[in-house]
Amino acid sequence: MEGDSSCFFHPHKRALVPCDECGRFLCGLCRVEFGARNICPECIGSGMKKGKLPALEMTRRRFDSIALAIATLPALLIWPTIVTGPVAIYLCFTHWNDPPGILRRSRWRLIAAFCIGIVQVASWAGLGIYLFTSRDRLML
Repeated sequence: MEGDSSCFFHPHKRALVPCDECGRFLCGLCRVEFGARNICPECIGSGMKKGKLPALEMTRRRFDSIALAIATLPALLIWPTIVTGPVAIYLCFTHWNDPPGILRRSRWRLIAAFCIGIVQVASWAGLGIYLFTSRDRLML
């Protein structure tokens, strides 16, 4: 239509809004709502490279997998579990309500890491109690 602007990327489509970063006119297909702003795909790409869009989450740490690895891998050497058992329990508690990621994941890793961490801490506590009480018996 005469008097209407066309999209920068699609000249045959009518523009709806300008890009808040570069000012290019955007159609409904090119418009990306980023919070309260409208940004074109090119500005999102350049903002990711330059780090200008801190609210854009590109990766997410999977603390459920980290907690499970911390609980199971050091168990092969036994001695590191004195530290990694409590760390696995801590990670389970602090990251229980974290968003799971783009793909929905169950919490079985956190539950398994918590259980393994509890077993490790209980084993070390039991060993410490045993050694402490057996030392007293040997001295008598």
